[in-house]
Amino acid sequence: MSHQDLKFTEDQTEELTRLCPGEFDHCEFRNIKFTNMSLRSSLFMDCQFDRCHLAGQDLLNCVFRDVHFNGCHLVGINWASLKRFENCHFHDCKLDLASFQGLKMKKIKITACSLKETDFAESVLSEADFSDSDLLGAVFTRADLSKADLRTAKSYYIEPAYTKLKGAKVRMPEAITFLTALGVEVEY
Repeated sequence: MSHQDLKFTEDQTEELTRLCPGEFDHCEFRNIKFTNMSLRSSLFMDCQFDRCHLAGQDLLNCVFRDVHFNGCHLVGINWASLKRFENCHFHDCKLDLASFQGLKMKKIKITACSLKETDFAESVLSEADFSDSDLLGAVFTRADLSKADLRTAKSYYIEPAYTKLKGAKVRMPEAITFLTALGVEVEY
């Protein structure tokens, strides 16, 4: 059964629990803690999540298409287990210890987010926007970051020998990490 144009708040968590897993189209979720809900095989299209807590959720076979996450706690989620992940955006979210391994996320916007120890290995991130995000310990091995915007991102270490970077936008001091990865000794 499809649920359309609904708005869920923390007062409606019990009702939402009865509807999950389910199909949600043009729905809004505000201040919801999804910790005791099963979202497996759920479908979210054109939805908005504001200040929600989904940390550790099992999203196996879920579909997220045209979904926006704002101020959400999304730690430890394996986004690679999704059935479909398309045109999603994250702003001011905590995405630490997450895995996006192997996903195609061209032009994704992940702005002002914490992405510590997040796995982007083998992902397509061309033209991605990582503005104001913290990428400490994030893994980009064999990822495509061509034309990605990393100018205001911080704390990343990317090995140019194992990552596509043509046209990527970067700034100092993080740009020094490319030279360090190539074994170049840089004096400040």
